Order: sequence, then structure tokens, then C-alpha cells
Amino acid sequence: MDQRIAALSPGQAQQAVKELFDLLPVDLFDGGKPTIADLDDLAKEARDGAPPDVAPFLDAMLAERETEARGEVARLVLDQAAQTPGLRDYLDEALRRAAQPHMDLTLLAGVVILAMIAVPKKIKFKDGKLETIEWGQLQDGAKLAHEVTGFVKALPNTVKSSLFGA
Repeated sequence: MDQRIAALSPGQAQQAVKELFDLLPVDLFDGGKPTIADLDDLAKEARDGAPPDVAPFLDAMLAERETEARGEVARLVLDQAAQTPGLRDYLDEALRRAAQPHMDLTLLAGVVILAMIAVPKKIKFKDGKLETIEWGQLQDGAKLAHEVTGFVKALPNTVKSSLFGA
């Protein structure tokens, strides 16, 4: 994991994910960039249709508590973004911005982190420049729930214990 990401406080990590999402240009989103309200609706839809082993994760991400664990998940999302071609410049700026003081994020951060878990799988470049990102998993709660399921299964046991109290 990038040392800058590992060094973030839980709040800064959550802020960095939100900053990263905010920095991504509208034209990179296939079908348009969703608003925070869209992401909130999508997260609720995903929660309603989530498998039983993923529902507690979604509850923890959307709750107004669990900021320490949500910060750990945010670090994992940032690390995933760092490994995604074309996102590095946006990530660098997001990390810079996250180091500045911000107000408490709580629920908002969880919604954005859930969206960013579905880091794009199809990225198109033109002349070496990032051109579009296919974010189809942000159009449908069931697709987001499916993407989150894979993410939850790959979480380190320490993060699962922190989130689920197991």
C-alpha cells in the first residue's frame, strides 16, 4: 500500500475517497456521473438486495458510526484506485486535498466509498489520455451489491472483525 494512503487517519481516508470521486470529470462516466443523491439511492437499493453475508458490511458502511473501520475500507479503495491506470493523477490530488481540514463526513463518506468500491473495470484511453470509464455498476443496486460482495469476501479478517464485531 502506498505510504501516503497508509498514513491517512480514518477521516482523511474517507475524505480522500470523496475527493477522488469529486475530481473525476463528468465525461469519464459512461452514462453520466451520478450525484451524491443518486449514490445514496443506489446504496439503499444495494442494501435491500444484498446477500445475507454482505448486508452487515453495507449497514456498517452506511451507519453514522464505524468511522475507524470505514476509514480502513477507504484506504483499501484508495489503494485499489492507485493500481487503476489513469486514476493516479486524480488520486494524488485527492490525497493532497484530504490532508486539509474538513468537516465530519459520516454517512456521506460511506455512500461514496461504496460507489468507489466498484472501481471501474473498463477504462478507455485515447492518445495516452484517459477518455472514458464505464461505471455501469453505478446504474443498478443489484450490480453494486454484486461488486461489493466480491470486495467484502476479499477484506482482511481484521477489517471484517472491526466492521462486523466478529
